[in-house]
Amino acid sequence: MSLNLRKSSKLFKYIYYLCLIFVFIIIITSITRHSVLEGKYSKNFIFKFIYTLSQIPSVSKNQIFDNNEKIKIKLWLNQGEFSYSHHTDKKLGFTFFKEKDQINEAFLLFSKYNQDTKKFDLSVFEVKEKKIIHTYNINIDKINNESNYNNEMSNLKIDNHSSRYGYFHPLLLKDGSVVFHSFSPLIKTDLCGNLIFQSDHYYNHAIEKSSDNTVWSNVNRYKEFNMTKITDNEITKVNLDDGSIIISKSILNLLLENNLTDLFMGAYVGTDPFHINDIQPVLQDGKYWMKGDVFLSLRSISTIILYRPSEDRIIWHKTGPWRHQHDVDIINENMIGVFNNGTSTNFKDSKSNILYYNFETNKTYSPFEKSFNNYKISTTTQGLFTITKNGNLFIDETERGRMLMIDSDGELVWEHISDTTIRWPRLIESKKIIDNIKKNIKKCDN
Repeated sequence: MSLNLRKSSKLFKYIYYLCLIFVFIIIITSITRHSVLEGKYSKNFIFKFIYTLSQIPSVSKNQIFDNNEKIKIKLWLNQGEFSYSHHTDKKLGFTFFKEKDQINEAFLLFSKYNQDTKKFDLSVFEVKEKKIIHTYNINIDKINNESNYNNEMSNLKIDNHSSRYGYFHPLLLKDGSVVFHSFSPLIKTDLCGNLIFQSDHYYNHAIEKSSDNTVWSNVNRYKEFNMTKITDNEITKVNLDDGSIIISKSILNLLLENNLTDLFMGAYVGTDPFHINDIQPVLQDGKYWMKGDVFLSLRSISTIILYRPSEDRIIWHKTGPWRHQHDVDIINENMIGVFNNGTSTNFKDSKSNILYYNFETNKTYSPFEKSFNNYKISTTTQGLFTITKNGNLFIDETERGRMLMIDSDGELVWEHISDTTIRWPRLIESKKIIDNIKKNIKKCDN
């Protein structure tokens, strides 16, 4: 009897202490929540003290990991961040599906993660010969150290260290110099990797050459709008000689000025309402646009805009039928093409294709639907396409590590499979530029 009472008493104590701990946790979490929401007693000493204690884990994590670039970089690399696990049934590298004499001369400029050196290599590749012509020797850490960049969106020493620097959408110029960024300052180097300029803003996504000596790209900035901190995009025109900014236009202001806030205020929920991923300059007049205009792709709201900088106004816009699209190109004088990611509502699947929109008929159609189905082309995010001079279709299936060339009959000419990340390749059809590179690369050895 006595033994049973002692056991019951001991059990009761355990239950009692567990209840006390449970009540204590409820009180502490309630006080913390009250402080976070800036409630009536959030300035009270006890409330402030408990809230300060609750921040110890996150502050410690920031001090140990986030502010220690070596530890953070090591963690990233060990997680296999730059590896692909798609198309494992296919051979890595280039595979030709036509005879060599049937493959048109083409070159690629692309940035690929190198498993051996643990960094990205920016190279010019000759497709027909399956060989690298030139790899740029760029000391990105040295360039970062010379930068005056100070932006809360990223830390150059951590996010853009040489082990992570991606050389996004690199642009090759006639003299072999290149323009690039890695969600970081816009940089131009010569053929040998020597710095020509860097524009110290948070550039991201596409880089596109204008008809003059300038490029268009996108700069992100945080702004307060409708009581919320959002990411605004500024489409930015940059001088290729010295990196000076010629035009900078806020997308938020552009939509406000054109009474088009319903495009994102009506249904969009989040803090990245625009997400500009392509700025396509108009290089010659068409029936529905003028030289100097730019087409803008706003991924978050599945919208394409035609903007005229000379008049500072929107000429045309259309939402859908594309969804979360990337890359808009001019096909002819009255038609544009859009890489439609076709993202599902759960953001896990996609039905990608390329949609042509005809301004004359106001109709949209998918000219390459059969090829996308036959070769199972799909990328939930990103994705690029180029129509070549001879009518072939080049596709970058970004998220799945594959590049394809498809002829005008819908047949596969070649494909390239990668097991590591490739950052937005660019197809080069100008042999003159490549010949110039071949002629001058020996100077880089001096």
